[in-house]
Amino acid sequence: MGISHKYIIGLGFSFLLANFIYELWIPIMNTRDIVDVWYGAAGTLIGFMFLFVAKKHGIKVNTANV
Repeated sequence: MGISHKYIIGLGFSFLLANFIYELWIPIMNTRDIVDVWYGAAGTLIGFMFLFVAKKHGIKVNTANV
């Protein structure tokens, strides 16, 4: 969609940082749990991998069933 990788990487790192801060240092309606931090980080990294693969190979429209 024309968005640069730098913007996506910066947004992803801000999500990771916010996850670490919220889970470890802000106990409002939350219990401190390091396992949640690692699951959130893993989910963010899986999303990054999908975005990089989609950017590299592209998403093509299936014209066989049109």
